[in-house]
Amino acid sequence: MNSIVVGLALLPVVILLLFIAWKDRRDPEPIGQIFKALLYGILSVPCSLFFSFIINKFVVVLDTDSLQTINDAFVTAFWGAAIPEESAKLLMLWLFLRRNPYFDQRVDGIVYASCITLGFAGVENILYLYGNLDDFISVGVNRGIFAVPGHLCDGILMGYYYSKSRFSKRFKFFVKPLIWIVPVLLHGIYDFILMSLSVESNPVNASIFYFIFIIFFVWLLKFANKRINKLLDKDYRF
Repeated sequence: MNSIVVGLALLPVVILLLFIAWKDRRDPEPIGQIFKALLYGILSVPCSLFFSFIINKFVVVLDTDSLQTINDAFVTAFWGAAIPEESAKLLMLWLFLRRNPYFDQRVDGIVYASCITLGFAGVENILYLYGNLDDFISVGVNRGIFAVPGHLCDGILMGYYYSKSRFSKRFKFFVKPLIWIVPVLLHGIYDFILMSLSVESNPVNASIFYFIFIIFFVWLLKFANKRINKLLDKDYRF
């Protein structure tokens, strides 16, 4: 039972990790660095919990089961999830890359940010599935299709702007804040739409929110993939 739960939780992480490795196949990163980045992602989980603890001293963040209004959904989506989680991932990315000699191509920022994000997502997925053992298969499939790829997109964009701030000669002052702002904004919007679904009792409004979520999710996947391809084109342009 335990191996099935863990396997289902980690399967999307492995698949998406292979996707990132395939994207970086021309000049792959050392396997040791990949595992190290995954470890940093795992360590970002307690870091995120610490940030959440600090935030809860100043902001009333409700548990997802206690949400009653759209405002509750907004506060919890951003202050309870997006801000502490993306801040923790960014801290780990900075610690990992600040003196890393392997960070010598633009796409490397995306590769390592993705690994850190997937390390985080793997732990989170395991915790979610163990918290829903009565329905872990449907929860695991749902999160494998939406939540884990959503995390990866946030990581890709964090790595994209991190690399832009490192390798671009112009507008660094304007790019650096985007390393944090863009992932937090997109993560918050993602969670806000889903949490709004949970508090919306009107079936028509709920259907609208679900439709908006699907459109946003598809756009997010395409947007993140374009950012990878953009840096690959710059790295290997002759």
